[in-house]
Amino acid sequence: MDVLSLNTRETPLQVTWKLDDNGAFIRLVEERYPALDFAELVALRRYLAEAAQVDGYFSDDMVAKNTLQESCRYAESRLKSYDLKEIVKTLFQFYRCSPDSDIFGKYYLKSHAIEVYMVPCIVFSMLIEEDFLDMAIGTMSHELAHGFHHVGADKDGLTWKTFAQVEPELVEGLAEFYTREYARSIESSRPQVLRAFKKTAAYLPEPYRRYEQWGDGHGLETVYQAFIEARRNDVRTFGDFKNGLKDAGHRLREGQ
Repeated sequence: MDVLSLNTRETPLQVTWKLDDNGAFIRLVEERYPALDFAELVALRRYLAEAAQVDGYFSDDMVAKNTLQESCRYAESRLKSYDLKEIVKTLFQFYRCSPDSDIFGKYYLKSHAIEVYMVPCIVFSMLIEEDFLDMAIGTMSHELAHGFHHVGADKDGLTWKTFAQVEPELVEGLAEFYTREYARSIESSRPQVLRAFKKTAAYLPEPYRRYEQWGDGHGLETVYQAFIEARRNDVRTFGDFKNGLKDAGHRLREGQ
């Protein structure tokens, strides 16, 4: 268990890396898929992908070609026992949409502590064929965003005191927006983080993706201004924040 402390006056946060959320994910896997071998699933998919690349080179040796094709048919038959969509749906359907309850990580509203769960991140990264580190970076970015949005003090020392009463669509939308923007900001040096983010987004519940309705027309400064005004004016719904985002964008355009 590793601890990263960001406990300053402006951001009283502490990040802990744990295997799982008190064993909940591991119990779910053992209960629903006791014979599931994630390593086999990933290896079979990779084998078929590589076999497809080399198949053309076996044209002069029909025995070798037939052997390769037979092995591919066997691999495909093994893969049929894995319903990937059902596995992902079952194992990675979030418990509920709130910042203090998530399968990959958790932000605690009262203590402001953050936990990142390695086992779900490892398993999901295997299923989407991405690196665990890139999955973990996205998860920690998301949970840190919750913490900064809640207790990260602005220049006047103010925080979001009613954060616990804010709609999940707004809480999760803001966290996902900033996670995506962070992934974009490091794309030139580590593009895998953005790729993993996009793949993960396909499995997220609707509240996590509602921010996509904002469109790319709202830049970081517009969202930041709308966010600060939302905290100060006790905005709690996605609809009200969206209106504030529109107003902030209009004011910034007028100032150009």
